[in-house]
Amino acid sequence: MVNEPGSFIGAKRDRLVVKRGGNVVVEIAASQLSCVYIATRGSTLSCSAMRLLLRNHVNVVVLDGSGRPVGRLMPFIKRGLRTVEEQISAVRDERGTRLAKSFAVAKVTNQANLLRSLSYNRRTSSLNLADELYDLSIKVRRNVKPIQELAGDLAAIRQEVVRLEAEAAEIYWSGIASVLREMGIDFPGRKKRFENPDDPMNMVLNYGYGILATRCTLSLELAGLDPFRGFLHVNSPRRPSLAMDVMEEFRQSVVDRAALKVLRENGKEIVKGRELKREARKTVLQAVTERFRQKVTFRDRSLPIEHHILLQARRIAVYLLRKSEEYHGFVER
Repeated sequence: MVNEPGSFIGAKRDRLVVKRGGNVVVEIAASQLSCVYIATRGSTLSCSAMRLLLRNHVNVVVLDGSGRPVGRLMPFIKRGLRTVEEQISAVRDERGTRLAKSFAVAKVTNQANLLRSLSYNRRTSSLNLADELYDLSIKVRRNVKPIQELAGDLAAIRQEVVRLEAEAAEIYWSGIASVLREMGIDFPGRKKRFENPDDPMNMVLNYGYGILATRCTLSLELAGLDPFRGFLHVNSPRRPSLAMDVMEEFRQSVVDRAALKVLRENGKEIVKGRELKREARKTVLQAVTERFRQKVTFRDRSLPIEHHILLQARRIAVYLLRKSEEYHGFVER
């Protein structure tokens, strides 16, 4: 991540070189990179560096002050025409319904599992909080079955799926608020970027979700899918709807866990006004990256989470092409 004003990003043979004030800060082989994040307006990217990164299929993502991706430089990717055609037609048949329900079920299940994990970690230090979190995890999980039992085409059930998901989320965030209260941090409830939150948890979440959205978008494109044609999320030119769908499976495992770790280790001093401090942005990116690289077991395969994201994108494509009879949303135990 390039985060300091005055940074120059250049190339030296097969290596990317980042300099500041004429001094080399980082020098690394391009083959070891998958993505470069630029999070400052005061940096320069040379043409030689761009060529090097593109030749090695490395994406360059530009983030704004809130962690939202505003653009990217990426190599040409051949997108399968038939895959996108099936993605479009699936909205009108059972595949779209099943995918939307799978995304929502995975999110709700992961919320319940994270609350249960937080409960177990407090069995000896705070029994009352542990009991509260465990009870909330049970309440969240109760919304899984109603989502699974919904029947009908996507247009008919989408609103009810979203309602049940939102109901579970309200319970989940009340549990997270209790955990943050234990750290001495106030949390007014989940607020998205456009709501201009001023609390540290929401700022960290929004920054982390921006990074996760980028990773999901890139994985979908590598799988030959159109990130802007979703199922659970309604299509919009302002956001990659399918990337938002896939994000639902990984929010808790990647960003929510990373956000709690950042605040536990750094407290609320990471904010300045309504923005994260520059060093805090780097800290959040490092914490999210650590979660991407964390190995977890899903469908009998122990892999880093970033690999599971790419595999899920490929499984969506395989399911849409009717080469698989079912699709399972990612769940971390």
